[in-house]
Amino acid sequence: MVTHDPLRPSNSSRKDHFILETVGANILKGTGMHKLHREAAEQHELAAKEHRTAAEHNEKGDNPTGNWHTQRAVEYSNRAYELAKEAHNKSGQVGVLGA
Repeated sequence: MVTHDPLRPSNSSRKDHFILETVGANILKGTGMHKLHREAAEQHELAAKEHRTAAEHNEKGDNPTGNWHTQRAVEYSNRAYELAKEAHNKSGQVGVLGA
């Protein structure tokens, strides 16, 4: 008579564990893409803040400081664009992986 050892997983539970690991890995890949989207959004927010600050300084006649903030806004915007482009490229890959 063969008895089942409760501390040793059965074949079906090993299979379930493998499936969970595979699904978990795919979720983590998606999380990386979502992280890029969040980072891009943060960079867009920082760019908007710098644009507002630049406008305030320019309205007060402090053009050198306004120009400095404008340049920072452009840098944040460029970084946001690069992150969004990377996230978009990765989101296209998810469809290929899931097919």
